[in-house]
Amino acid sequence: MRSKHVTVLIGLMVAATLLFSGRGMAVAQDNGGQVGAQACVAPCLYDQLTLGQTTGWISQNFEIALNAADNQAADDFTIPPGSFFWSVNKVEVDGFYQEPGYQAATVNIYFYTNAGSLPGSSLYQASFAPSAGLNSGDLVINLNPPAGLLAGKTYWLSVQANLDAGQSGSVDEWFWGLRGPQAGNAAAWINQGGGFVIGTPCTTWGPLATCGGADPGATTDMQFRLSGSQINIAATVYLPIVSR
Repeated sequence: MRSKHVTVLIGLMVAATLLFSGRGMAVAQDNGGQVGAQACVAPCLYDQLTLGQTTGWISQNFEIALNAADNQAADDFTIPPGSFFWSVNKVEVDGFYQEPGYQAATVNIYFYTNAGSLPGSSLYQASFAPSAGLNSGDLVINLNPPAGLLAGKTYWLSVQANLDAGQSGSVDEWFWGLRGPQAGNAAAWINQGGGFVIGTPCTTWGPLATCGGADPGATTDMQFRLSGSQINIAATVYLPIVSR
């Protein structure tokens, strides 16, 4: 994926904290190459990838000196009820870099419980080198171990790039692609240290449009797809007994 035109925040290095202007948190033109071109067929479990949408929102872990600027985006999904659980072993996201030439080192994957309309407690957290897409920002991440999620519940996925800010006049950033129409709750964002958007109310989780960046308008969801297995709980419980 290449960026034809980018509107970004201008970063200032002050006391090891990124101070951003609070406008245009992530707006860029997507020039193709999205991972959402396929239909959701097994082993696909959930698909929230939409072609033709071009904006994104930052979700990034900077270097230690800039911890106050670290931030995460997240979006929710609901598993249908039943006597099974999902074993999620692959996450695909549509994303892009501020400008071509940047590349994240690794990616953090989180699954959270649902707390009303926002992420709750963390259920799963791990870092991976994506199997594809690090150079473009369209990421394919294989989870080992997989994430086990129960049926009938709502969860939140967060994908966060591990990417240093860089030493040039600009700030290297990765953007997670936005989409619409909205499914479930609006996507959420957090900047716990308050150093990415000064004065943001989202030092705890909050909906994107309230967090002090660009208003994404109708595109209030993130782009992602989950793949893996749907496993019958009863079969899983009794299988060791049968094997004896």
